[in-house]
Amino acid sequence: MATYEEHEQAAVDLLAPLRGRTMQPGHRLQMAQVEAILALAASIANRPTEEPPWYPPAQ
Repeated sequence: MATYEEHEQAAVDLLAPLRGRTMQPGHRLQMAQVEAILALAASIANRPTEEPPWYPPAQ
């Protein structure tokens, strides 16, 4: 599976030619959606991967 950084670079490479150009509203919306997904993936990628602490069952 590719890392977050590999996916991010692929998206940046894909969107780079479109930046600064006059675009149709639908294309702007799609760019915003890709950027939002990247932001979400970044926040998930920065989450700790260790298991949460184990607590014994309440008695």
